[in-house]
Amino acid sequence: MSPSDVGFDHRLVQTGVIGHANSDHPVILPMDAYELDLWRKAHPSYT
Repeated sequence: MSPSDVGFDHRLVQTGVIGHANSDHPVILPMDAYELDLWRKAHPSYT
């Protein structure tokens, strides 16, 4: 690890919010496209 990497988290995480852009209801979304499709079908009213 180089000194420039210290203090940074480079993991990839899919996040979003439910409701509207300024919502405070966060969700962590599946990284796999197929699993994301399943998640969306399970929550059709989430925008």
